[in-house]
Amino acid sequence: MRRLRGVVVPFALLVLASCSTAGIPEAPGSGAVLVVGDSVCTVSTLGDEVVEGVTVITERFECETTSSDRRTSGVEVFPEIVSRISDPSTGGTWTADDITLTNDGGVWRGTGHGAFDLRGRLPFAEGVSPFNYGEVTYLGEGGYDGLRLHIYISGPNEQAGLAGWIQPAE
Repeated sequence: MRRLRGVVVPFALLVLASCSTAGIPEAPGSGAVLVVGDSVCTVSTLGDEVVEGVTVITERFECETTSSDRRTSGVEVFPEIVSRISDPSTGGTWTADDITLTNDGGVWRGTGHGAFDLRGRLPFAEGVSPFNYGEVTYLGEGGYDGLRLHIYISGPNEQAGLAGWIQPAE
């Protein structure tokens, strides 16, 4: 078998160059401020139904969020998270609109989406169901006007780890 050295890298660059970047958050620039923390949440189920063989669950999350930057600590509300279980043995996806994170300095308002694992496959998530992964992008209001907050979420419904950044909104 003949090896094609030097072909792999140009092919990989060609594939990467042809990928769309729509919907991918802008990488944090030099003015970005790192944010890490967690959210402790109370979850209320608002309803569930089966639509075309997919279980759709609607929930409300109310969280106390604590982070390394006081601007991103406060009461966080996901008024309606819609989860779709595409495969009961695996998991599904979630979406949320009109999310708010509020404190004395202002309000962050955003939307989010992600996926969840119903089996807890990763070693630190073993036996935890559901285990959520996702991202939320907020725009600041009030004292945070002109800022964007981008947060990645990982954890079970009741407590999630957070990591992300604050940067000027453009």
